[in-house]
Amino acid sequence: MPAAAAGSAIALTGLFALFNSTISSWGGQIASFLKNAVGGIITGKILDHDKERRTTTFDEKEKLYLGFAKKELLVLLVGTLVIGILFLFADRQPFEPVMILIYVVMGGLCIVIHELAHLYFERKFSCRTEIQFWGIGTLIMALTALLFGNVFAQPFLTLIRSPQPLEKRTVGHMMLSGPAVSTVLAFLCLLLIPLGGLFRTAGMIGFLMNIVTAVFELLPIPPCEGKEIFTWNKLVWAGAFVPLFLIYLYMTM
Repeated sequence: MPAAAAGSAIALTGLFALFNSTISSWGGQIASFLKNAVGGIITGKILDHDKERRTTTFDEKEKLYLGFAKKELLVLLVGTLVIGILFLFADRQPFEPVMILIYVVMGGLCIVIHELAHLYFERKFSCRTEIQFWGIGTLIMALTALLFGNVFAQPFLTLIRSPQPLEKRTVGHMMLSGPAVSTVLAFLCLLLIPLGGLFRTAGMIGFLMNIVTAVFELLPIPPCEGKEIFTWNKLVWAGAFVPLFLIYLYMTM
């Protein structure tokens, strides 16, 4: 009996310690998530304010390439490079050619594809759009990456002008397209992991960056995309956000 009691006490102590450790770990991740969310929301409000002050300069007579003007393609190209390099600095990874390439492709390019998904649906619903360079966003990215190891904002913005008010369902579809594409890209990145070596590194980086992008954009707080999705259909929002949020917590523990 004494041996059994001692064994039970040791087992319960171990379980309690494990439980406390798990709760502490999850609590830390949730606190970090909320901190990043607040930073993202503040940045988003700055973005919305800047968008209101801008006007489109799109020339309808200008020749388009894949549906974009030359200056838009230039903004996307520079934006891809800037995003990748600043994410590299934020993660405190070595500034080496191979790592730069991985972050530019798996980070910068994936985020640009996220934005292009929005553009596709915005133009499908006859919205006038234009991609412009965002200097304030680039500065915010650089400062937060170098000082805090977090990347907020992005080096470009998309102006959207609709000739008439859009239905909630239409706006919901437009906003859902970005996180949906990021989620698909995240799981496609997992296919690289079994290949090992640099492919494994690229796959993990791509998966995490796309999951993080999808989760933060799905927050039901303006100016995040999740606000419009939540307003349109709460079940669709929950079905998209909850599983991704749990994956985010698990992968960042």
